[in-house]
Amino acid sequence: ARASGALALAGRKLRELPVESYAPTPDDLEESEKFWEIVELKSFDCSHNLLDELPSDWRALSTLRQLRVARNALCTLPEALLSDLPALELLDAGDNQLRCLPPIPAQGCALKTLLAPRNALTKMERWNIQECSNLETLSLSDNEQLQALPPLPKLLRALDVEHCSLHHLEAPQFLETLAAARNQLQAVDVGGLQRLKYLDLRQNGLGPNYQVPSLPALAELFLGHNSLSTFDLKPSPALTMVEVASNALK
Repeated sequence: ARASGALALAGRKLRELPVESYAPTPDDLEESEKFWEIVELKSFDCSHNLLDELPSDWRALSTLRQLRVARNALCTLPEALLSDLPALELLDAGDNQLRCLPPIPAQGCALKTLLAPRNALTKMERWNIQECSNLETLSLSDNEQLQALPPLPKLLRALDVEHCSLHHLEAPQFLETLAAARNQLQAVDVGGLQRLKYLDLRQNGLGPNYQVPSLPALAELFLGHNSLSTFDLKPSPALTMVEVASNALK
């Protein structure tokens, strides 16, 4: 790790993270190692362990760009995690027991990908994720009690909220992928999503008159298992897949 800048501790059955593993000091070095030859740590994978908490202070790893803590037993993440890691671009916290996600610091953050599927997230209206202006990919799927989302970053490209309990969804205008199957949505306004390529709204509560407007980039559309009674979508050169099975089409 000190030579490559990547530390892999996945699948070690760890219950805590040893300090020397992520914050080396001159006292931690072996005789053959030189402190000035150590590469700054940029990737840290401690997924698939037995961790129920993380260290509260991550400032020693301020150059970290990727952090993977998925498949542990975490109920919370450190409050100052994103403040301590201003260069972090990827955070994978899926398959835990998280009830909330850390706030975005006032100065913003570098996050481009945030993955938190299969947790215990509920209402998140006050989560200030909108301040994360670089975020491109957000996955919150399979948080079955998640009822509402906060305002989302304007430049978000991919959103996965499949199998939640959402009643309302406002899609950012630059979305290219929207996966929102298995919710409780009665309608989703996608009229302004000119870059949208993939739309999945299966198994929701879409009403009889819900229609998807013609979108120039749309390639795959899934509307099955709803209550649609009509379906009228103009052909598009980009459109390669349309699925509307198990509706009440006339």
